[in-house]
Amino acid sequence: MWWQIALVLAPLVLFAAAFLWKGRIGHVAAPPDRALAGIAYALRMSMHRVEERSGSLMVRLGSSTAVKVIARPSGDGADLF
Repeated sequence: MWWQIALVLAPLVLFAAAFLWKGRIGHVAAPPDRALAGIAYALRMSMHRVEERSGSLMVRLGSSTAVKVIARPSGDGADLF
């Protein structure tokens, strides 16, 4: 009985870890607004649809896929999540 529950819960935990985990992507030596503006410009030149919001970008990769990029101030620049 317990192994049936484990067979259901294990994929759910892996799915949650893969798609809900928000780790740091990188660090940029620029203020958050300038970092996001530079990223948005580069992605638009790569023909991606980018929507700018306060403190974040929403990048459309397809008709049903989007990635949210968040910039937060850190010591000497911005951390990207």
